[in-house]
Amino acid sequence: DSLRTNEEWKCITVSEYTKHALMYYYNVPQAKISVLYSPERIMYCTGNVENTSLRDIIDRNIRYYLIVSANRPEKNALRTVKVFLRYRQFLSTNSSLRLPYIVTLGLKRSLGTGHISLPLLSESDLAMAYKNCYALIYPSFFEGFGYPPVEAMKFGKPVLASNVTSIPEILGNAPIYFSPFFKSDIFRSLCRLNDENYKEYSQQSKSRYNILNERQKQDLDALIKIIVE
Repeated sequence: DSLRTNEEWKCITVSEYTKHALMYYYNVPQAKISVLYSPERIMYCTGNVENTSLRDIIDRNIRYYLIVSANRPEKNALRTVKVFLRYRQFLSTNSSLRLPYIVTLGLKRSLGTGHISLPLLSESDLAMAYKNCYALIYPSFFEGFGYPPVEAMKFGKPVLASNVTSIPEILGNAPIYFSPFFKSDIFRSLCRLNDENYKEYSQQSKSRYNILNERQKQDLDALIKIIVE
């Protein structure tokens, strides 16, 4: 109530999705909300891989899909890993290609052959995990902005992503989208990415990252201006 009587207050949020969530849940007036995208998170990469398991994956040139923050239920990792293992089984009987792996960060244990469970990584190792993955899977049920796919796209990595909350707004037409609620749709998205169209999705990721990064720079300048004024 005190905010409503103060005409000077402003609300700044990181996406149109969160803007409308504030309007819906808290009845914040639309005119009081500005959307400024989260600034780029600078990742300092030493080039040396500290985690021995990740180093082994990279040295062996294993093709892997990556899921980060898999220890958080809203990231939907368990369901996605199970779908991936079904996809891997499908490939084993329908393709002569070498089988890919799925690497998760934060899950306590592997769920089966083809799944490599790593702990949460240092900032430098996380950058190396992005840099060397085949693609990032981002199966979240909810995101207000979502850094990981943006960080993966910086390296030109294809992204398979949920089609809910802020994710389509931030990532545009770059990813292969799926519903995070349906296993068959996650499976469909895995089947869509292949060596024939990989370069196309990689280029889409890089192009979208460049657009986002420019917006992030502009919005950071705007935020600083609001603060100092």
